Amino acid sequence: MKKIGMSISHDTILRLIRKLPQYTITIDDSVKNIGIDDFAFKKRKKYCTLICAMDKRMILDILPSRNKEAVADWLKKYPQISLVSRDGSISYSSAITETLPNALQLSDNYHLVKNLLDNINRYVKRKYPKDLIISKSKQEIVDAVIEDEDNIKTAIRDEKIKAK
Repeated sequence: MKKIGMSISHDTILRLIRKLPQYTITIDDSVKNIGIDDFAFKKRKKYCTLICAMDKRMILDILPSRNKEAVADWLKKYPQISLVSRDGSISYSSAITETLPNALQLSDNYHLVKNLLDNINRYVKRKYPKDLIISKSKQEIVDAVIEDEDNIKTAIRDEKIKAK
């Protein structure tokens, strides 16, 4: 099946969200898995919280702030929620923990991948010098690794010493 992509700016999405009718979606006992994230109507000025039903892929509510109390008040109304996907926000974490202590909290896909890449980046920066120069061509490096699979660390170390 061929997927057709469409580009849309975040400003367009926010305009569409603002035009949504208030409280058109009924939240019943079937809503057990939700996603919580913040977004800015105006960067560094006005932040809101977006709450979605993960199974239905529908917006459930938009809270006018991203503070702990607002999220906790909303969650108190829906004790059937058993799973919450969220970013690393301490406010969201503590609101969920206090209001729904048995709910499973997961990092959302975006933040999970971002945190992984950030940690890999920090590791590489810590492990290898800034001015590392690899003098061989790409194919020579690949051939050297294939020939010496058991001793890759030695080959990398040797390349570093030669580069100095």
